[in-house]
Amino acid sequence: MAAKMGLDKRVHFVHQNAFDADLKDADVIAMWLWPELMRMLRPKILAEARPGTRIVTRTWDLGPAWKPDAVDTEGSHLFLWVVPAKVAGYWTWTLDFGKARRGYAAVLEQQFQTVEGVVRSANRRGVLDPVKLNGDEITFSLMITLDGVGLARHQFSGRVKGDVMEGTVRILHEPHETTLELPWRAQRTATSAYFAPTGVGLK
Repeated sequence: MAAKMGLDKRVHFVHQNAFDADLKDADVIAMWLWPELMRMLRPKILAEARPGTRIVTRTWDLGPAWKPDAVDTEGSHLFLWVVPAKVAGYWTWTLDFGKARRGYAAVLEQQFQTVEGVVRSANRRGVLDPVKLNGDEITFSLMITLDGVGLARHQFSGRVKGDVMEGTVRILHEPHETTLELPWRAQRTATSAYFAPTGVGLK
């Protein structure tokens, strides 16, 4: 039928077990399978498909834990997911501003595309809120008091590339609400200074 329609040069048909499919170069994964089979394929998709790969299913979703990014209820139900980058773990970075080099140690927790995080700089800690992850694109905000600067709002945006996140950060801080934009590069680490002893000498 593809040949009759002149499409045989544009499509490739493979007859194989779904669990043997090569997903590493996929841009879109479209499935209309029994819901149990799609649930069993979910770990394979998350392990092999690139961040940003789109998944489309009809009628059934991928289970209650992985919420779709979009749903179309006009006619047959269609569900859309975007494969998220893996960001759970420990991350560290430095920023030069306010006449000092400041280190940050973050801990990120991830459930599919939902991410929460906390961070420490010197002996101060803060919450990353909100954290938004769409494929390999990540954004998050941080309000934290820093020595020599005071209360500072950080707005991070960047892309995840394996064990590196990089992009830019906008910082609004005292005095007189100074705004600056800096390059930002975070590295995934095996341990985190977030858990180091803090002491009682906060001012």
